[in-house]
Amino acid sequence: GEMTRNVGVLMNDPAMQHKGLVMMLDSGQTSPESLGQIQYLAGVTAYQSGKYDVAARYLQQSFDGGYRDTQNMIQPLLADSYKRSNNPQAALAMVQKELEAAKASGTKPSETSIRSALQASYDAKQLAPSTEYAAMLAQYYPSPASWNISTSIVRQLASLQNAENLDLMRLMYVTGAMKDKRDYLEYLQNVDPRAFPGEAVKIMDQGLAKNLLTQADVPDRGNSAGRVAADKASLPATERDALKPAATAAQVTGAGDVFLSYEDYPKAETLYKAALAKPGVDANKANLRLGMAQAMQGKAADAQATLAKVTGTRAPVAKLWAAYAASKATPAS
Repeated sequence: GEMTRNVGVLMNDPAMQHKGLVMMLDSGQTSPESLGQIQYLAGVTAYQSGKYDVAARYLQQSFDGGYRDTQNMIQPLLADSYKRSNNPQAALAMVQKELEAAKASGTKPSETSIRSALQASYDAKQLAPSTEYAAMLAQYYPSPASWNISTSIVRQLASLQNAENLDLMRLMYVTGAMKDKRDYLEYLQNVDPRAFPGEAVKIMDQGLAKNLLTQADVPDRGNSAGRVAADKASLPATERDALKPAATAAQVTGAGDVFLSYEDYPKAETLYKAALAKPGVDANKANLRLGMAQAMQGKAADAQATLAKVTGTRAPVAKLWAAYAASKATPAS
């Protein structure tokens, strides 16, 4: 077996290398110390030969035996072998086990494991686990790049309405995850410049400053900017009317939305709390935005408790905002 493998190495023939490695394993003479490495190499050469189901079998044996290669390739190779052999569920089960073990021991799960689980869930078009792993990736490994991945996956799988997607775009904005023209145009499509002129202008101006938008992309900028002063001047009256006993849940929530849009998070928090005490309130919307206002003030524990109450179509967005609050509470080490 070893001779066959060596010939395969000299000829740069992975299939022959694989044959030799399997012969070595089948001989029963492989030492316990080198068993994991031989199984790993058998898996790698099967992978290189395009035999992905065989690769998965040997890589899984090696992995289960505790072998880890110096370049940490065994896990992504194993996950990809399962994926290429049309078995994404096995890939997901593998990393789920590792993530659960990390959670049980109180250690930070590996980024590779989270990304593998996220990819497998996304490939299977499963919204709930995809959201779970997207939140985990952003919480434990926060960066504009990881937030871009996490929010983009939820955007693609959740089929959100504009009003729901707006809160996801707001998260992309605060995490620096907006990186192309499409992100800015989608945000502007979601935010109503007549209702939230200040926020719309803020997004237009950032897109223009980054050269991701042109003046032709934002023909309404002048109109929106022209409305901001009067809109801001009306805020005290909006707040006063919303806090009157006769104000409806929708009116109070709407007032909270305006203050949230202008980044006045303490007032937004007060108004959403008032709205939640009213009959007929859209509790999922009010709790999501209350949690956002709390997260933006650094009230991580309050935000997470509030966001955990959100159900229905807004739940994936709430989960990502909860991850944002958690990432602020426990900076990545």
